[in-house]
Formats: sequence, structure tokens, C-alpha cells
Amino acid sequence: MPSLSTREIVEAILFAVPDAYTADELALKAFRKREEVEKALQEMAVDYSARNGVIAIEEVNGRYAMVLRREIAPHLKRFVRESELTAYELKILAIISKHRGIMKSQMAKAMGSGIYDHIRSLVDKGFVEESRIGRSTSLRTTSKVREIEKQMAVQQAKAQTLADFSKPEGQVPPSAEPARQTQEEPPQQG
Repeated sequence: MPSLSTREIVEAILFAVPDAYTADELALKAFRKREEVEKALQEMAVDYSARNGVIAIEEVNGRYAMVLRREIAPHLKRFVRESELTAYELKILAIISKHRGIMKSQMAKAMGSGIYDHIRSLVDKGFVEESRIGRSTSLRTTSKVREIEKQMAVQQAKAQTLADFSKPEGQVPPSAEPARQTQEEPPQQG
């Protein structure tokens, strides 16, 4: 198999992962030099822009991501399933759920002011409800989140059952094996 170019590797990473990365992070992941990665990012940004397609390479605060062009996204809203959440939105839901509700100001302090748009999205999708308490706003997950949590628990239980069933008899799972002791060699005297 021929080796992939820096551009191909960087493009694959940005396509496969919803997160945004700095050029340094991409260089580490791609096992390439930062300069090569920056050049690939610039070429990709120009190429995607020239195509006038729906995808763009966007840089915000030194972080790069493959995204839908801003003017395209609003037209697709009716086609995207409500249950599709970004990794960041899932993280927000996990925090709200863990604390069984939290103040919006606490979330902003912990995760930055950019969180407000994500919270609005979660409210619009029906995953979070806001309640005014004086001048503050409390956030709580809705029954929609509890339904997803139940579905995930059932799927995990099924996956575990299948994994247990597919193990050959008598095989000990790696987590059940006793830890192996390593012996250090005594220091050599010179």
C-alpha cells in the first residue's frame, strides 16, 4: 500500500473526527512536521473554497476543522435528526445530568462563554430545559435524555452479553488476570 501524503492524512483526520485541532496537534497525530501540516491545511482551504461545494476547512482561534459552509447549514436543519448531537453537546449533557441540574453561569465559568450557543441548541432540540431562578438560569436535562440513557444501557448490556457469549470456554478476560510482576535487574557494580 502506498504511503499517504501529509494532505491525505490531515484531510482524513479532519473528516473522521468532529473536533477542531491546532496545526501542532495534527502534526503529532499525522507523524509529520508542523510546516508540512500547515502547508496541507492552506492548500485544502483554498481547494475546498475553489470547489464552491458544501464543505469548508475552517480555522478559528488557531484550530482547524472540516465543516459545512456557514450559508449551507441552515438549509439542512430539517433533514438532520434531532438526536444527532455533537461531542461537545454530549459533554454538556453529561455534566448537567451528573449534577442533576446546574446553573448556566456555572457551566459558562467551567467551559467558557461559547457554551451559550450549544445550550440554546440543546434547548431547541428538547434535551435541556431552562428555568429562571431570580436573575439566574437553571439547566436540567429532559425526559428525552433519560430515554437515550435507557437505550444506551440496554445496548451496553446486549453488547456485554454478546462479548461474554463469544469468549471461548475457560478463557480468562484480561481484566481478571493477576497483574504480572516485573523484576528489576540489580544495579551493576563497576
